[in-house]
Amino acid sequence: MLILSAGVTVGLAANPLTGGKAAVARVVAGMAVLIVMNALVASGLRSVLIRFLRNRHLRQAVGVLFLLLALVPQLMVAAHVDLHRYAHYVPVALFWPWGAVAHFVLGQQTAPAAGVMLLFTALGLRFGRRQFFRNLLEGEEETSSTPARGRASDNPIVDGLYRLPGRLLPDPLAAMVEKELRSLSRNPRFRMVFLMGFSFGLLVWLPRIWMSTKRSFVTDHFLTVVSVYALVMLGQVSYWNCFAFDRVATQFYFSAPLSIRKVLAGKNIAAGLFALAEVLLVLAMTSLFRVPLNAASVAEGISVTLVSAVYLVSFGNLSSVYVPRPLNAEKMTQGGSGRTLNMVLFLVFPVVLLPVGLAFWARYALDSEAAFFWCLALALGIGMILYWVALDSAAQKAVREQEKIITELSRGEGPMSTE
Repeated sequence: MLILSAGVTVGLAANPLTGGKAAVARVVAGMAVLIVMNALVASGLRSVLIRFLRNRHLRQAVGVLFLLLALVPQLMVAAHVDLHRYAHYVPVALFWPWGAVAHFVLGQQTAPAAGVMLLFTALGLRFGRRQFFRNLLEGEEETSSTPARGRASDNPIVDGLYRLPGRLLPDPLAAMVEKELRSLSRNPRFRMVFLMGFSFGLLVWLPRIWMSTKRSFVTDHFLTVVSVYALVMLGQVSYWNCFAFDRVATQFYFSAPLSIRKVLAGKNIAAGLFALAEVLLVLAMTSLFRVPLNAASVAEGISVTLVSAVYLVSFGNLSSVYVPRPLNAEKMTQGGSGRTLNMVLFLVFPVVLLPVGLAFWARYALDSEAAFFWCLALALGIGMILYWVALDSAAQKAVREQEKIITELSRGEGPMSTE
């Protein structure tokens, strides 16, 4: 906000229409009052929201709502809404705080505008101060209550889905997959990202379809683009940093009779199942919005996402042991990757998806759908070999560097921490 306000201040001060050099002091004073007013109100609102959003489900719902509201301007442009028709509804009158600042900065009715500005600043000070002392008295600042947990699942259908790996896989791999499915599905941060994958991701790319007047890669391969986008989003809370939510409890994997290789494999299978569910939900949402699809585009979307997942998970196993980073499941705004991992992802991501890109090139060069799917099948075979090599390499690295990994994962806040 400070950078934006500084830019606005410089622009207004340099604009001769606001009064030139003689109005610099007035512009700076008005913008300074606006910054102070916003800071006071924001501080008080933050305290109110902390108390209001203690309920985990309500917190997630509000977070998704704010993310969807961020897409409203893009959707309005895609729907060709005439914004000039609603210009007279914009609250810029003198009695609004931002309206008063605008009048004062522009030199219009400066005395009444200054009075309104000071009044709202005083109200903001009282509001922020009251909420600050209320937090001190309650001892609740920067805390979030966790409701008592009952049984893991009272729904026999959901419980049956959790136990399905036990019917298809041998123990202890099946137990690891079931544990991962249960823990991630109860993780508020994972649920948020999972929900955003097939909803927010779809709404990001959907205006491209509505606004486009000619064919493009996004319009021709919409399902594929959205599915891979959802898969990449899922990576930050699963396969790119698979020990993030286990934190210091990761040491159990090294002391249990279960090999770390099977731990990684179990986490990969669980991530793959969630990715499959994500793709199916993307397909359902795409059909709901009546995006034109056919059997070829559905097959392309599922197959490209599957092949991409193999390569991304292969790299994710390595990044999970080479660059481990703990995550707090309750903090929705905490970055899913550290700076080092973000840099590596930026460099490696194009290389990881190169086999998929070659399949699209083969389709274009040979003008053949069969060539496309044969190249994808070849890429899948190479990807599986890469996956087994990366899995063995990651398991060996984890065994050698287990103390370092546990130390890194135990940093930060939490019930078990080294700091």
